[in-house]
Parts: sequence; structure tokens; C-alpha cells
Amino acid sequence: MCLVSVIIPCYNCETYIVETLDSLNNQICKSIEVLCINDGSSDNTVSVIRDYINSSPLSIRLINQNNSGVSKARNRGIDEAKGDYVLFLDSDDIINKHMIEQLLSSMDDDVDVSYCKMSRNIVKVTSADYDFIPIRKEVNRDEMMDFLLYRMGEVCFTCYLYKKSILDNYNIRFSEQTKYFEDREVNWKYLCHCQKGFFIDAPLYGYRMNDSSVTKSPDLSRITDSLEASFRVKEYVKEYAPNFFERISDYLIPRVTWSILKDYSIFGDFSMIKTFEEKYPVKDSIIKLVKTKDFPVRFSSRCYLIHPYFFFLLIRTFGRLR
Repeated sequence: MCLVSVIIPCYNCETYIVETLDSLNNQICKSIEVLCINDGSSDNTVSVIRDYINSSPLSIRLINQNNSGVSKARNRGIDEAKGDYVLFLDSDDIINKHMIEQLLSSMDDDVDVSYCKMSRNIVKVTSADYDFIPIRKEVNRDEMMDFLLYRMGEVCFTCYLYKKSILDNYNIRFSEQTKYFEDREVNWKYLCHCQKGFFIDAPLYGYRMNDSSVTKSPDLSRITDSLEASFRVKEYVKEYAPNFFERISDYLIPRVTWSILKDYSIFGDFSMIKTFEEKYPVKDSIIKLVKTKDFPVRFSSRCYLIHPYFFFLLIRTFGRLR
């Protein structure tokens, strides 16, 4: 079996890291190494991981760095990885015991990536026993990109099994100066270099809805990082997958723009939206969403075009939408 390097950035994760590591210890596939990159934790994370190393048969390496952010931690993990394949796992998430087995069994010399669905129901992901063979579909690059673009709520970048050779050959790394969308940026850049993949139609990755996560409490002063990252994706796609360029321009960037407006409405005040409009062509992007199939996005976009304050009030009144 080829070795899979599982990279876990760890920062003050003493509450959940044991459950996360247990989900790796329970994997059907045992050909894995685990890299826990401690990003300057100030709680008992290091002690908890060391205790786990001493009591578990898992091959775990604990790598310490000064607090530098999740992107640098993940990059350190890629550089240190010894496996043929790389899987990213967040320190408060879990994976089904069949996940690595299913993803790895789909890989071959001519297969560049395999991926599955995610679920926000941790218990369901943990308890599901896929003794049957989940639906497995061969997909080309356009199909992979369409899935990531239009079904983004069903998959996260941690659902993918990456070839380390592709990450290294094209120097695909996380932007250490970007706080948001840096994971999707890597996801998009990687898919640009894929010709053939496999999609496992089962929710094998469990995403924990953690109230303390950055996605729950965004740094509003940095949230436009996600739009800048999507601009970089646009230019990268233009060079390496030009047939997909128009879809990135017409949907990805408008959708990211909409998400920024949504977060400003939930966590900020209307003045942030006005400042955002002064710096970026917000209206031009939102116009492209008025015919999307996603009703909440379509309806709220039309409200924005009537007046941005209507959008602001809608989100403030009815919550996050999605």
C-alpha cells in the first residue's frame, strides 16, 4: 500500500484532538503517517498529543513551530510528508473509518485525485459502516471543477486525497499571508493539474460546527482576503485550465463577493459594506447571481440591487441563509 501522510495543524485543540486521532487510529487502511503540526499552542495540546503517541500504534510525528498560522503549519506538513499522497485533516474534525481506504483504492498512476462528501453530522460520519461499496464515479477535470464550484456546500478541501508529486512539481502551497479562502485556493490550483479523478458519493468526512472557529467569528478587517484569493484562482485557471475561466469569472468571484457581504451584514455594520463597495466592483458581481438556482442567494442578490441596505436588513433579520 502507498503511504498516506495525514497533515493536522494543531492550535489549542486539547478538547477535540483525541477524537480526531481516534478516527485515524480506527482507519481500515493502516498505511498512514500522521503529522501533527503544533502552531504554538498555549493550552495542553502538546501534552495530549504526546500522551496519545505513547499509547497508540499510529505513526505520529509531533512537529512544533512558533505561532504562525494554519497555512504555514500545513505547508510545513507538506514539506515534511513522506507519503505518496497527502490528506489534510482539521484538529476538531473526524473521518469515517473507510475514508482513506476508499480514497486510496481509487488512486492509480493515471488518477490524479479522489474525493468524497463531507457532513456536519459528526455522529453520523463516525457511526456509518460502509461495508457496501459506495457509489464511485470516474470524473474528468471539468466535472471536478463543476462540483467544487456549484456544490461547494457538499465538499471541503479536506475531502480530497492529493498526490504529493503534483503539490511539489507545481509548487502548490497555502498562501501564508491569506486568512480566508487559502484552502480553496490550493484546491482550485491542484485541480487545474488533474485530468482524471474519482468521486466517492458518501459523506466520509465529518466537519465539526465549532462555535469558536474562525468561520464563526471572522476577522472582518481581513475577510476580503477571500476575494483576493479568488482573483488569484481566476488568473491561475486562465493559464492552466482556460476552458473554465468564464465560469470562475461568472460564478466563483460573484459568490465569494456575496459571502463577504453576508458576513459583513451578520457580524459588522452597514459602513463595512459601503467601504467594500468603494474598493471592489461589488455590484457587477452581484448582478451575475440574480439568475442562480440557489434561491436564498438569488433573492438576496436582487434585494442588494434594489438597495444594499435591503440586503443588509434581510441577512440581519433572517440570519446566515447559507
